Amino acid sequence: MNANVQACKIEAIALSKLESPLLDQNGENKRYIKLMEELWHAKGCGGLGFSCQNLRDQAARLEKQQRITDDNFNQTLMSRSEGNSRQFE
Repeated sequence: MNANVQACKIEAIALSKLESPLLDQNGENKRYIKLMEELWHAKGCGGLGFSCQNLRDQAARLEKQQRITDDNFNQTLMSRSEGNSRQFE
């Protein structure tokens, strides 16, 4: 499910940035959050009952978790490399 949320957001943002973006019923450009909901339903996940806002929040939460994980991994690597360089001094 998380992979679908992230994939929908990435695709929705790409679609919203097209030179000729998709239009809604009023002839206005569709916002990425609405596109994200449509993609979510197209993947067959609409039965889960998530709102547009909930999907956006879920995607933001996943992105934040990924950044934290990446930062922690990088810090671990840096501290290990510093420890190894101290051993050789």
